[in-house]
Amino acid sequence: MSIHTVCPVVLLYSCPTEPCPVGTYSSTGYNVDGCIVCPLHFYQDHPGQTVCRECPMDKQTLDTGSDNNIDCVDITEGKTGTPHVTRESHALLNARTITLNMKY
Repeated sequence: MSIHTVCPVVLLYSCPTEPCPVGTYSSTGYNVDGCIVCPLHFYQDHPGQTVCRECPMDKQTLDTGSDNNIDCVDITEGKTGTPHVTRESHALLNARTITLNMKY
């Protein structure tokens, strides 16, 4: 079974020949302005895609740019000694800056 990536209609006259590789994505699926590496907890196992696939519930990737669903491991199989950051807490940390005022 082969996967064929079709050039988006908006790019028919200037369609790049290189789709984004596995583990990455872009808004068109092609390396027009660069491909974006899939973030933690996501993977992409097909070239030329516009989104990354999310790992199933209770699974996570240990690194960015995952290119296969087998990279999604049980949360308990994460790196030893490294606390697990949930998708929700990761989004929260990215959404705001936390300032700590320490008094001595």
